[in-house]
Amino acid sequence: MTWRIVLAVAVAAACRTASPAEPPAYIVKPTPQSRLALTQAVGVALSDGQVQVADDALTGSGVLVLERAQRPDPARLVFEGKDPGDPHGRSERFHLVKIREQCVLIHDRTDRHFRLAGTECAPR
Repeated sequence: MTWRIVLAVAVAAACRTASPAEPPAYIVKPTPQSRLALTQAVGVALSDGQVQVADDALTGSGVLVLERAQRPDPARLVFEGKDPGDPHGRSERFHLVKIREQCVLIHDRTDRHFRLAGTECAPR
């Protein structure tokens, strides 16, 4: 199962309200180490070692939304619309927060928290 970035900008009304202990944040200085930490965290959250994350993910916004990439059928035709392997068409949403001095990625569906080592982030 392959995921691709669809949207990294969120409308304020769609954002999850963070508690005072979890201010919304964004990555201020992306580095190869911070991109690797983000890619690994998303891969673990989705149980998918094939996740690809854009170099500028979470730099303009603290929200990351992924959806399954379309898969070709056995006849090598691309299915129109939703991936048949995901009958509900569910996308996965993550948001970044700063907890004390740590950048933490939260998977919205499961509420799992992933500390992003080597990542510098700032509250919004």
